[in-house]
Amino acid sequence: MYNYFEEVFTISIKKINKEPTRKKSKITLIIFIILYLGLIHILRGYSNTIREGKAYAYLILDTYSIRGIITQLQMLLSIYIVFSLGKEGYFNAVLLNIINILTTILYMRKSGSTDAMPGVISNISTLIIISLISQYKKQVSDYAEHINNQKSELEKSQENLYKQAHIDSLTGLPNRYAFIKELDRAINDAKLHNTKLGVIFADLDSFKRINDTLGHSAGDDVLITISNRLISSLDDNYTVARFGGDEFIILRRNLENISDIEKDVLTILNEFKKPLKIDGLDFYISGSVGIAMYPIDGECKTDIIKNADISMYEAKKNGKNQYVFFNPKMKTDTYRKTELINYLHSAIEEDEFYLHYQPQVNLTTGEIIGVEALLRWDNSKYGLVSPGEFIPLATKAGLMNSIGLWVFKNACKDYKELTNIYKNNIKLAINFSLEQLINKNNIKNLISILEETKVEAKNIEIEITESLVYVDESKIREILDILKDIGFSIAIDDYGKEYSSLNRIRKFPIDLIKIDMEFIHGITNSDGKDKAIVRSIISLSKGLGIHVLAEGVETKEQLEFLKEEGCYQVQGYYYYKPMGIEDIKAE
Repeated sequence: MYNYFEEVFTISIKKINKEPTRKKSKITLIIFIILYLGLIHILRGYSNTIREGKAYAYLILDTYSIRGIITQLQMLLSIYIVFSLGKEGYFNAVLLNIINILTTILYMRKSGSTDAMPGVISNISTLIIISLISQYKKQVSDYAEHINNQKSELEKSQENLYKQAHIDSLTGLPNRYAFIKELDRAINDAKLHNTKLGVIFADLDSFKRINDTLGHSAGDDVLITISNRLISSLDDNYTVARFGGDEFIILRRNLENISDIEKDVLTILNEFKKPLKIDGLDFYISGSVGIAMYPIDGECKTDIIKNADISMYEAKKNGKNQYVFFNPKMKTDTYRKTELINYLHSAIEEDEFYLHYQPQVNLTTGEIIGVEALLRWDNSKYGLVSPGEFIPLATKAGLMNSIGLWVFKNACKDYKELTNIYKNNIKLAINFSLEQLINKNNIKNLISILEETKVEAKNIEIEITESLVYVDESKIREILDILKDIGFSIAIDDYGKEYSSLNRIRKFPIDLIKIDMEFIHGITNSDGKDKAIVRSIISLSKGLGIHVLAEGVETKEQLEFLKEEGCYQVQGYYYYKPMGIEDIKAE
């Protein structure tokens, strides 16, 4: 009989495990009830035969043994379905044990015997055990779920961190960090297989114009469009990345010769040139591209990227909308500029600046009526550096305000000695940069310097280039009015070289127009165009009641023409070159 129940139990469990999870609890409950009721029926029949003295010889088990077997089977089945079916199994196991307890109690009441009480206790113990198991399973399940949630969150966090570290959030392209890693891998691979690489550094020309006129959202749309165009126009040998701002950097693998990359660079430039639809309007931009090759232009990632960048700026300097291959001279020039900027930061403290003065002559009287203060730089490493080279560098580095104040202060210090040399109150012309001019705090600095050096503002002529007048018309006009109220006179330097506007010249408080030396040098040209320009500037100045001075006068022919046209103030090598104070004394 024991073997029979064991076989029934085993077959039932196998059938349960073959069914879907949702059906397991119902099937288990049905099988258990059938098993339970069958066993109870046999038990009762066997008990009756014992009472009637009809027990068979081969039945060696008494009722207590059979009840024990049933109880053990029920405990095992209850524990199994709790483990295998979760909440549904727990519910079925509880239900079955409660049913067994109730039926046993009813049986004991009916029979008037307490022989079945151990079975009740066993059922109660089973309830406690399966409750503990169920609680434990819930805790384990909750803990496992918590671990899985943490794992999922960690994976998402790692994915987000990876994207932040490697992917540009706007365009979806690899970012600077990801590109550098990829270039490093590509270099190692190229070393292994003895192949070449190309790095293309591309920058959008005049991108700032779009941001300033249409807003940054329009600028973002442009960057996204350009990114998509670059990806679609290049094959799998290329990796396109956004390096920052409006700069893109592109890696070309498996490069055999220059013509391969040159062809694709032309494709890139053509993609830049295509019109862009912004707010229903067509916008046209261009790009400047620099190219560096591995291993020709560098054997490490830093050098290759830097040299491609240098080439790109060379393309911009040459007029934009073109590409330039790197060459060693560019690196030398860039290194020199970088060093000069570094030296400029300490040039004042190192006492490397000094001033020269070029006299201005009145052709009618032959007298010196003024001098222009000209800045010179004698660097400890490079020696004399041309103002045409270091002034743009100082402007780029944001140093012209401090340098301009140094010039103003030292020129004012020299003014007294200059008046002693020339025996009259000459005009002292001092150039002002845009950075210096728009800084309103400088007004106090200028007044303080005048008070310290005992120089009157009426003896100072502030020279600004023509281009400065058109940066911010209202702001420049406001500052010039303040300078005029203090007593300074205002001169426009290099007139005719930049964006001439008669209306603005009429509105601004200008005292003197200085004709740019290029037109003066062109007076001797046979086509007569420069003569016509100089003649018109002189006539314009007279019509506006503004004085006029010619710069760069070097020949007698130039001088005679200026006299004929009525320009009686000149400055140039024909009379005097720029000189230091000691040289002026020796004249």
